[in-house]
Amino acid sequence: MGKLYWLSQNSWAWSAYFIQTTDIDATCTKDWNSGLGFSPIGNSTITNFNGHYNGKGHTIKGLYINRSATVSVGLFGDCNKATIDSLCVTDAFIKGNKFVGSIVGRSNLSTLKCCRASNAVSGSWYIGGLVGYASGSSNISNCYSTSDVSGANYVGGLVGSNNYYSQISNCYSTGNVSGTDYVGGLAGINDYSTKISNCYFTGSVKGNSCVGGMVGYNISTSNIENGYFAGTVSGKTNLVGATAGVNSANSTISNVYWNWQVSKTSDCGEDKGTTINITRLSTEQIKKPANLNNLGSFETVWAIREDSTYAVLQDISNNAPFAFNDNIGVTGRTSLLTVLNNDYDYETLQSKLAIKFTQLPNTGSITNKYYYSFPTGTPAGSQNSFQYRVGEVLAPGDTLWGNTATVVLTKVANTAPSALNDAAIITEDSGTTTIDALANDSDADKDLISISGIASGYPLHGTATISNGKIDYTPAADYHGTDTIAYIISDGDLTNTANVIVTITPVNDTPVLTAVTDKSINKGENITLTMDDVVATDVDGDDLSLVIAPGENYTVSGNTITPASGFTGTLSVGISVTDGELTSNVMVMSIEVASATGMGANAHDAMQLSPNPATDQVTLHATAPVSRVQFVNAAGQTVLTHDAPTGSMAIGALKPGVYLVKVISTNGQVDVLRLVKQ
Repeated sequence: MGKLYWLSQNSWAWSAYFIQTTDIDATCTKDWNSGLGFSPIGNSTITNFNGHYNGKGHTIKGLYINRSATVSVGLFGDCNKATIDSLCVTDAFIKGNKFVGSIVGRSNLSTLKCCRASNAVSGSWYIGGLVGYASGSSNISNCYSTSDVSGANYVGGLVGSNNYYSQISNCYSTGNVSGTDYVGGLAGINDYSTKISNCYFTGSVKGNSCVGGMVGYNISTSNIENGYFAGTVSGKTNLVGATAGVNSANSTISNVYWNWQVSKTSDCGEDKGTTINITRLSTEQIKKPANLNNLGSFETVWAIREDSTYAVLQDISNNAPFAFNDNIGVTGRTSLLTVLNNDYDYETLQSKLAIKFTQLPNTGSITNKYYYSFPTGTPAGSQNSFQYRVGEVLAPGDTLWGNTATVVLTKVANTAPSALNDAAIITEDSGTTTIDALANDSDADKDLISISGIASGYPLHGTATISNGKIDYTPAADYHGTDTIAYIISDGDLTNTANVIVTITPVNDTPVLTAVTDKSINKGENITLTMDDVVATDVDGDDLSLVIAPGENYTVSGNTITPASGFTGTLSVGISVTDGELTSNVMVMSIEVASATGMGANAHDAMQLSPNPATDQVTLHATAPVSRVQFVNAAGQTVLTHDAPTGSMAIGALKPGVYLVKVISTNGQVDVLRLVKQ
């Protein structure tokens, strides 16, 4: 890109010979010159480009020129006695005032050969897909343009004006050309002893007056010969025709064919000159070389794939593909891409065809993959239409666009799709499973079917959603058994319903332990635990049993825990439950082992404690006077004392746990009782 910029800035080099050695990405030019973009090479203010530029078949892509106040706008602005060959300019935005073209704005005594343009070109007067204004015996040959061209007057698919002994030969154009007056598929005006030969146009031409499928105005002993028009042309006056809007006196149009089924027009809007062998043919007729006897040699100039393509030029490196108007019967959801079935490229047939929709149907719905369906309830016989442009993929990001075709869509009788029941087997709590319920469903009309919804109330034991044309099903937690998913399929018009029967095979769920009850025993005692000492659940309803983990300061035998000999204090015992296969989480049970020396020998049967949790008090029942009561914790510490108690004693100062209560009588007798504080 740097070298192209250098060339645009150094006018002293504009008479040299240049060779392009690689493709150029010119998208950065959009940010140049405060939004004006690229500055054309050669201009009438400083000097014309009069050198030789050989593109060697390389491409300049994404060129940006936005100079609506400037004349002579293009990659090359003004050329005089210059030669430009084997160059491609694509994906460019070219806008100027007068004399605007993709490659050359204004050409004098210059040659353009073997070049290609595929851009958006616009301006006021003399606007062309390749060259804005060609004069002074300029010569354009073996070139083609798929550009969309717009302007006011003198607007053409190849050149705006072909003037003063200039010639165009072996060229074609496929783009959309629009203007006011003097608008043509090949040239807006063919003026003053000029000639256009062996050329064709398949695009669209729109204007007001002097609008022609090939040339808007053919004047001053100019000639159009050996070519054809297979596009559309329209205008607002009667100076509109397939070959030319006007063929003036002393000018000639000869050996030209045109497709009357594509464009409903006349041979020539106004013919005051000479017309020879102007032939109207149908689409099928124009595909046959036997009907094109006057076109020229099919051995040296033209070629055709009979019944598949229009005629193409042998000297052109690549002829654009051809799209043909079509009619499609629509039952339900029908692919619009089927229009490519009767489109062809001369060189690659159908292997590299691409499609670009230029006008979509104005009613109905279209999926992101271009399947169309009429609105529900549309009666048979109703019609809609769309337009598309066919292309040939030359390389990633580079498509050679051909002509635009119109397709009529007609609603025809539809048959509902066939939906068959499905079955799926999954595992309990296995998460989300994707079910291809459409795999065994079908449509007799070959419509595209889809899952349009899940019937209300289904599934019964889980959730189901539609994702990427399939059903994502998730069973309810811990559920096993069968479930039903009633789903609805649609072809875009009619529907049907089927069921997916899901079998969820069970798995063994792990039991859950939620609570354990702490215990207390006396020194020297053991304790046997039962399931009543824990809170546990199992969603499968399995019978559960205890699992007691071995630990420090105790031994386990079955469900019996035996503290170590002489141990007092707290045992921390790991408790879990099992269903015989899986084991729950572990919780810790605390077992207080209290020192109870002499308790049995010294305790009087008639002496007892009565706790009252509601008042946080305890009442001592004794048969002899008591001088003191001491409360001793599991660590052997006296934590509460009551002297000479009578009646109830407050124990609010005690923490929950197991205590030894020493009762000292006035006669010195010591009795030991056991108290569990809740």
